[in-house]
Amino acid sequence: MRSCEQELQELVQHIDILVKNRETDLKQQVKKVYKHFEKKTKECQQQKITLEENSKKILALQSQVDWLTAEKQKAEEIHETQVTNLKSKAALLRTEHERLHKTFLRKMHNMEKRSKSADGHDDNKNQQIQQLTEKLKECENQLKAVQEEKDILQGKFESMESECKVLQRKRENLEAANESLTMNLEESEKQRQEGEHEIYKFRLLVKQQNDDLVDYGKSDDLLKRAVITLRTDLQTKIATITNLQSELEQYKEDQAHRMKNDYEMLETLQNENQQLHQDLVKHKEYMKEYSSLKEQLELLKAEKVVLGKIISDQTEKLKNHKTKMQLKIDEVEENFDEVWMAQARNVDEETAKLELQLINQQQNRQEKEEFYEETEDKEEQDYDDDEEEVEIEEVEEEVEEETDKEHDKEVGVEEMEKENKRVDVDHRLSKEVGDRVHQSLSALNSALNSTSQTNLQHVIDAIGIEPKPNDSVFCVSQSQIKDFLHKEQIYRKDWEDNFSKELHRIWHNTEGVIQRYINSL
Repeated sequence: MRSCEQELQELVQHIDILVKNRETDLKQQVKKVYKHFEKKTKECQQQKITLEENSKKILALQSQVDWLTAEKQKAEEIHETQVTNLKSKAALLRTEHERLHKTFLRKMHNMEKRSKSADGHDDNKNQQIQQLTEKLKECENQLKAVQEEKDILQGKFESMESECKVLQRKRENLEAANESLTMNLEESEKQRQEGEHEIYKFRLLVKQQNDDLVDYGKSDDLLKRAVITLRTDLQTKIATITNLQSELEQYKEDQAHRMKNDYEMLETLQNENQQLHQDLVKHKEYMKEYSSLKEQLELLKAEKVVLGKIISDQTEKLKNHKTKMQLKIDEVEENFDEVWMAQARNVDEETAKLELQLINQQQNRQEKEEFYEETEDKEEQDYDDDEEEVEIEEVEEEVEEETDKEHDKEVGVEEMEKENKRVDVDHRLSKEVGDRVHQSLSALNSALNSTSQTNLQHVIDAIGIEPKPNDSVFCVSQSQIKDFLHKEQIYRKDWEDNFSKELHRIWHNTEGVIQRYINSL
């Protein structure tokens, strides 16, 4: 054990040394990364300063180019005006020279003719010729001066063009340098971001290593694995740095290719946008239909709730009606004989009354017939007397009253007949009800007997009593009977729950049918 503990201590010390060396290496790497990061930031700042200087130089050169182009335009305009003036002057001088030469030739010809006759005029003519030759020389000198000025202006123009070309080249070189500097800035910015990311990763690694160092007493294998993983992480990071550099170069090459693909993608996206717009219009129409169907579904749900309430009310009413009918049946069973005798008495009394009424009606009819015969005799005897007429009218009124009474009696007789019929119907119904009650009572008694036997058997089976031939039902204890009744209540509750579930299932099926109908619409 002591040897194992010593080996463990040595391993722990060795691991501590390795961890410290690893921490120092990581700190040195972090310092190197920071230094590299600071160098890159300084380079970025210097490149920004050079960019700003180059931009200022470009602006100054741009202003110089603009000034030179303006001066060139002005010189060209002056040169064109001077050239046009000199051309016009040269044309005038040529015309004058030709005219003078013609006149000179003509005069020389005339002078040769007149030389023989007038030698005295030679001196004047020679003077005129000398003057004309001097004028020609002066014109030629002026032409030479104009040509020299033209050559000078042409040289200035060519020198200005060369200067403009040089400035244009400088401008292009500066723009290329500016673009290269911007690219370098972007690359340096990317490298800076990558350096920050690497620093963040190193910090996370340091934290993880610190956290791992806290738990260094766990096992030797975990620490060795951590060291191996750190080495692999370093190798992977070096590989990722190289891959990132290669990816940067590939990114520059792929950027131009992406631009072309982007233009093609724009065209495809425009077509897709049109299709999406059409789909959106269709979707809006579908949404309108969906909203209308949703409203219909909500109405159907409300109707469902109402129907559910109605069904619940109807079920409650049916239960109440069932209880009332059961109570009525019980009352009918208890008071059946009394009710039947009372109805029979009422029927006998009503029949006796109807017989009396019929006898009275017959007597009244006989009296009326006798009265009619007497009135007819009186009418034959005393037809002319006014008093008799009045009496006749009174008699007629009495007759009418008696006829009305007879009519009322007949109506009463008809009503009595209807009541007799209703009594007969009630009697038949009471018989049918009695028969059905007796049938239901007999069925109930048989069912109760069968259920009592089955329940007794269940009770015996539940309690564990082995029945004997002389055993009776009352040999079971009261607690056993209570247990059996409790089980019966549980069974009844289960039946009610199953009944409610069945109703819920039926309603769910009807709701599904309604939903299918809505979907089919």
